[in-house]
Amino acid sequence: MEEDVLLVTDVEIEGSSPSGGVVSVWTLNRPEKLNALNEKIHLSIKKQCKRVDSDDRVRCVIIRGAPPLEPPEGKRKKPNSFAAG
Repeated sequence: MEEDVLLVTDVEIEGSSPSGGVVSVWTLNRPEKLNALNEKIHLSIKKQCKRVDSDDRVRCVIIRGAPPLEPPEGKRKKPNSFAAG
């Protein structure tokens, strides 16, 4: 089964006026690729944009990335070196 590349959660806003508002939280779910965008994520984002455009309850959209995967012990990559100049 293929994993969803975009996880969507609608969080209800308490005390919003008018009532019934939600914040839509979108999580890019490709931690093995550092949540880099690809065609599948692009299409998922377009689909969700159409959904929230037609849903008057959505007050705000938050887009975030899934946390990175922990590397196996002793397999941490060295950071890229930087040479000024």
